[in-house]
Amino acid sequence: MPKNPKFKIFEKKVGNETSYVAGIPGYPNNFTRDVLISAFLANNMDMLSSQIDISYSYQSEKENQYDGAEVGKIHHEFPGIMLRQNLITTYNACDTTALFLMAIERLLLDDRQLSDEKLSSLKTSTKKCVDYIKNHLKDSIFWEFPPSDATEFALLTTYWKDSILPLTSENGEPDYPIAYGLAHFINARGILAASKILDNVELKNLADEMFKKGIKKFITEKSYRIFEDKSGFLKQPSSDELHSLAYIPLDYKELLPIEYMLSRSKSLTTEAGIACNPKDIGEKLHDKYHGYVVWIFEQALINYGCRKFGIDGIDEITRRCIPYIGEGTELIGIIPEITLLGNKQQLWSVAAQVFFSNNYYYQSLTWL
Repeated sequence: MPKNPKFKIFEKKVGNETSYVAGIPGYPNNFTRDVLISAFLANNMDMLSSQIDISYSYQSEKENQYDGAEVGKIHHEFPGIMLRQNLITTYNACDTTALFLMAIERLLLDDRQLSDEKLSSLKTSTKKCVDYIKNHLKDSIFWEFPPSDATEFALLTTYWKDSILPLTSENGEPDYPIAYGLAHFINARGILAASKILDNVELKNLADEMFKKGIKKFITEKSYRIFEDKSGFLKQPSSDELHSLAYIPLDYKELLPIEYMLSRSKSLTTEAGIACNPKDIGEKLHDKYHGYVVWIFEQALINYGCRKFGIDGIDEITRRCIPYIGEGTELIGIIPEITLLGNKQQLWSVAAQVFFSNNYYYQSLTWL
């Protein structure tokens, strides 16, 4: 497949590899999450392969209280930047390790030939990733917490909504340990990917238990639980709920209260797509980066997940963002009117544009 010229502007050398930055002008560094999700959405195997090599190169071998590193963990941002109290963002993500495992799974499904040495290295890396995820499991739920001797990360939250928790009366930082619903399902899907890479039945069974217990804990008829931490939990509508469907296998459809999930999504439905949070919550947040706004890349993942589960009505809603993407607009504000926000050119927004432009890219995601 020829390289897509839309991504050329994001190319950057990281070590000896050509990879991609997350956004221009605001995010000129390499972000594992952004690049891998972009590769998934655009079915870009060159992007996927290069990011696997880079993430593998920087896979942590030890703990570090200042940058969030743990053994086996895959980086969030390279190079990391220093924020509060001399803390660095490098390994401030609880979902990148699982996304890396999914990327290896996807690479192995491609028709390219890997050397025995490369395959062995990836399997060794996979085992380290699994150990990292297992270290965060309690009763098969993924709990996020800083490495030893640390009480916090440079970032206030460490899944993709990495601004603040959607709390209107607090500072938005977790009381660790915390379990994020969406991050839990991503890590469950990562363990399932590892089971395929390593041909390991025990890991497949662990993933099954994680999906079942995660659905029971986070997605019920009565409510969606965004997170639970040491201080309590938060139940309210969130784009995280439909977003999770991209990572939950179709096998679990009968366990999901689809009708209730759709009912909750009505408070998130806007003229530009599915918003992160309802209007009454988003307007009150002191950091509105993930408030009552529509993120373009997330529309593609929600679209994919809902189509996978045969859910009607969401396809049209998520496609409402298409006229606003332009060169790769990062996100869309809704009030007082539709406004283009964030970076003018965001890698995963361009990938979402590619995803929406041709049904082939939906078909290419069926492995997920």
